[in-house]
Amino acid sequence: MKSFRGSLVWHTVNGIDHLMRSYYDSTSARRQKVEGRRSPATEAQKAGWEEARASAQETLSARQEQIERQSAVNRALRLGRVPLLAARIIRAIDDAGLLGGGIRIAGTNAIYAYEAAAGVFVGHIHGRH
Repeated sequence: MKSFRGSLVWHTVNGIDHLMRSYYDSTSARRQKVEGRRSPATEAQKAGWEEARASAQETLSARQEQIERQSAVNRALRLGRVPLLAARIIRAIDDAGLLGGGIRIAGTNAIYAYEAAAGVFVGHIHGRH
């Protein structure tokens, strides 16, 4: 997946324009990298990057709209019943790359995954919750 973090801007040093990539790395430190002097190649690089970034943003926006619509349907049909706090914790663990590698979801929160995998709902037993 191509990254569109940061920006590509023209920066002038001693009267010469350079294409500069500016971004924050995984430690939140600001990084800058000179891509090259202004030339037809660096101008094309900047234009291509900006076009691809805009396209990726449009795709992301469309997917977010789809997710919002589907979330409303899921709530109405009582699908995806993981409690919000548990879902946020699980997403944070997954975003950190730990889920499935060294951490497993167990107990009652795992029931929701079993439901999704099996395509069924685990119902309440009469007299119990």
